[in-house]
Amino acid sequence: MTRADLAVLIAAIAGDRRAAERHAALALSLSDRLNDEVCQSAFAAAMHHFYSALESIAERVLRAFDQTIPRGDRWHQELLELAALDVPDHRPALFSETTLPLMRRSLAFRHFFRHAYAATWDRVELEHNAATLRALLPLVEADLERFTGALRAAMQDTESDS
Repeated sequence: MTRADLAVLIAAIAGDRRAAERHAALALSLSDRLNDEVCQSAFAAAMHHFYSALESIAERVLRAFDQTIPRGDRWHQELLELAALDVPDHRPALFSETTLPLMRRSLAFRHFFRHAYAATWDRVELEHNAATLRALLPLVEADLERFTGALRAAMQDTESDS
C-alpha cells in the first residue's frame, strides 16, 4: 500500500470509530432504563449501529489489504474471523483473540435486531448486551489504537523507503 492509501485508511477508520463511540455512548446512557420499551428500542438500535460501525472498519481493512471480503451465508462471521488474523508481512490482526468472542456476541445481537421484526425486547437479554458492550469497549479501543499505530508505522516505513 502507498503512503496515501494508508492515510486514507487511517482517516476512514477514525470516522467509523467516532460513529461507533457515539452509538456506544448512547447505548450506555440508556442501559439503566431498560425497563422502558422506548429505551429498549433505542438501546437496541444504538447497539446495532455500534456493531455496524465496527464491521465497516473490518470491511475497509480487508478490502485494503486483502482486496476482498467474504461472501455467502456466513460472511459476517467469516469477516470477524479474518479480521482477527495476524498475517505476518501482510497486516496485523484488527481484533485480538480476547475481543473476538465479544464481537461474535455483538454480531449475534445485531443479527437478531435485523431479523426479529415482530419480537418484543427481553430486558434481561438487553442487560446482557449492555454488559457485553461495557466489556467490549476498552478492548476495541485498544485494538484500534494498536492497529492504527501499526498503519502509522507502515506509513513511516513507506516514507523512509522512498
